[in-house]
Amino acid sequence: MRLFWWTLPGPADFLAKVADDLKYGNQVCLMLPVTFPWNLKAYVRELIPDGGGWDWQSLRLDEFGEDARNPAALLYGIYLPRTKPSVVRDAASLLREEEFYGKVVWLEGMTSELWPVWKTFLEDYAALSRKIDAYDQTRFVVTLTGDLTEDPPKPDMGLAIHEWRGTMDKLDMRLYCSGQIRNRPESRVKKALLVELSAHLAQWDLLLAEQLSYEELEELVEPRALLLDYARQFEWEASASSWSQGSANVLEDRISIHSAFMTLSGDHAGVRRRVWEAQLAVLFPLIEEWRLTLIDFLRPVLTVPFQVDNRWVHDAYAMEINHVDYQIRDSALVDAGLKNCVKYLKIIRNRLAHLKPLTRADLHWIDAFDALPGLLVEEKRPVLPAPVSAASSAASDGAGADGSGEAAAVRDASA
Repeated sequence: MRLFWWTLPGPADFLAKVADDLKYGNQVCLMLPVTFPWNLKAYVRELIPDGGGWDWQSLRLDEFGEDARNPAALLYGIYLPRTKPSVVRDAASLLREEEFYGKVVWLEGMTSELWPVWKTFLEDYAALSRKIDAYDQTRFVVTLTGDLTEDPPKPDMGLAIHEWRGTMDKLDMRLYCSGQIRNRPESRVKKALLVELSAHLAQWDLLLAEQLSYEELEELVEPRALLLDYARQFEWEASASSWSQGSANVLEDRISIHSAFMTLSGDHAGVRRRVWEAQLAVLFPLIEEWRLTLIDFLRPVLTVPFQVDNRWVHDAYAMEINHVDYQIRDSALVDAGLKNCVKYLKIIRNRLAHLKPLTRADLHWIDAFDALPGLLVEEKRPVLPAPVSAASSAASDGAGADGSGEAAAVRDASA
């Protein structure tokens, strides 16, 4: 099952707040990074039953040339073309025109040249619109992207500003990546790694997460090439990251730099740490679960107490995975395949504990997690030989070539 981005908790809350402001009759300013790929109009409209009964319109201002430099005149020309030339065309006069009531006008294609005059118009319109019934008045939604987000309008009771910054959190991204990867054919452990690696590398970028969800595990553990390819589609300067340009964001109250930007700027250690964090989040808990299961299964051949680095371990369940590996390594009672699996779990644990992520060449170790369920079966459980009693030993010593001594011992044991 694939999850759509607007169904995630963070984005859904963002859209719901925009829809609520429109219901209340507010003008809305959306502030988005330049890399934001979606037109929000359709998603917001879906949240308002029957679209509020309003006439939803879109105006792409960069297509109107010089006419777009006079907001009120442009709107009169489009929506009120029969108005007498003598009528003053400004925000106040528009609000008096009943023919202009009942619309949602979505303003797109805003440019740095047009924004100053539209900013003033929207601030005036918002202040005056409070005198009009919320249902009747026409609402404007303006989308600001990139550098324009650094010059927002003044907040007002009739003008709501919604900034995409910090909308996504780690749970949103894990849910999204899980939905994207859920039906892939890999094993449960490998899918868990794919989810965490995609989420850690994408951070908040849903488009990058979408792309990563189709990649092989080998690409995600060494993602430099694919991140560089992703970065090339944006005009990022490697010297400075910014939210407005899409190369940084706020993630759970902390500044997060885009993984592709980190690669572009040479911060390979930072990307490698994200890969390590993702692997750690999946594999360490699994190793701990299997450690306890292995101790149960191998208990007959595990010896306690034993000494480790000048301390004694008295409880078998306090043994670490490397202790288990050490004690079964030379045991003839333990299946060879099981020994290898325990060894690989130990290697993975030690590698991650020393802040080293697994590379492409190491991924075969992960197969141990998939092999273990088939090895921990009753017929492979190690069993110590039964202790030899003194009577049995004596009987064995007195047994003749015909086995009469062994037969006597059996009879004695039966008695």
